[in-house]
Amino acid sequence: MNAHRALQYVMAAVLALAAMPAGAIVVKEEGDTEVSVSGFMDVVFTSHTPDEELPLLAINQAELTVGAIVAPRIAISITPAWDGEAMSLATAYVQLDKHSTDEQYFSRHLSGMGLLVGRFDVPFGLDWLSYPSIDRPLITPPEAVLGTHGAWNADGVAVLGRRGMINGILHATGGFDFEGETADGTQEQWLARHAEGGRLGLTPLTGFSLGMSGAIITAAHERDMYLVGLDAMVRTGRLDMRGEIIRHRAEADGLAITDEGWYLQAKWDLGPAYAIARWDVLLDDGEEDSRHLSMGVGVPLNPWVILRSEYQMAVADTGEDTFYLQMAAGF
Repeated sequence: MNAHRALQYVMAAVLALAAMPAGAIVVKEEGDTEVSVSGFMDVVFTSHTPDEELPLLAINQAELTVGAIVAPRIAISITPAWDGEAMSLATAYVQLDKHSTDEQYFSRHLSGMGLLVGRFDVPFGLDWLSYPSIDRPLITPPEAVLGTHGAWNADGVAVLGRRGMINGILHATGGFDFEGETADGTQEQWLARHAEGGRLGLTPLTGFSLGMSGAIITAAHERDMYLVGLDAMVRTGRLDMRGEIIRHRAEADGLAITDEGWYLQAKWDLGPAYAIARWDVLLDDGEEDSRHLSMGVGVPLNPWVILRSEYQMAVADTGEDTFYLQMAAGF
């Protein structure tokens, strides 16, 4: 048994321990400080991978979050994480909620406002809310997201505001690097320096929301990238439907590479379990386009553990069908 396989068995055993009844650990200290510890881990079986025809059982994600409310309006959080390949710092930020002491100003002008400083998942579109595997109803993320901005996480600052049915986020962060192929087969790179963008959301009706996101990513050597997206979500009864359209364009002197994609996802609540389906399209400039239909189910084993399955069908010869099975546990 090699070291990598042994690690998988050890981590699977840890997941089984995490499945024991538990809750977030909360330690209350003197004054206004409150410290909490939470985390999750998931193991995924994949019927085959692009590099190997053999099945694969591996740790997908594992995160441990330590947070503290240090004052009525100030919270800090840090999350070391395993992403399936290496350890990293997923998030580390300070959050201020209605950070001004002039509460009357905010009650007149904004019903909610906050400031986020540090490392965080950049709030673009809808899918950023599901980056942690414990929160994702399907096992795989949409190709439309991975192929355009790759589940964007960066250091920076974000300002969040909400008034009535309108909400907005402005952020200045690090960007993401990009490598693409031009029409003549040349490989080009964009090494990001910084990015500015935001999202404007509208909730005109209960259970219905619309959003528009955008960002400009400045790269080295006077190369820029542009990211725009539209999203919508409808929740009614047992049905949750959501979708996004995302367009990414990388420009340099005399050349441009455009990737765009969209997905539509529907989730049906079946009591404690659910069924879900997603149609996912990525139009990759210079590469092969991909179209996938994913179908799956999720069955909670107890309040802390869920078992999920997903069958991903490649449509129109854009790859091979793949089956996934996941057990995720969180506390």
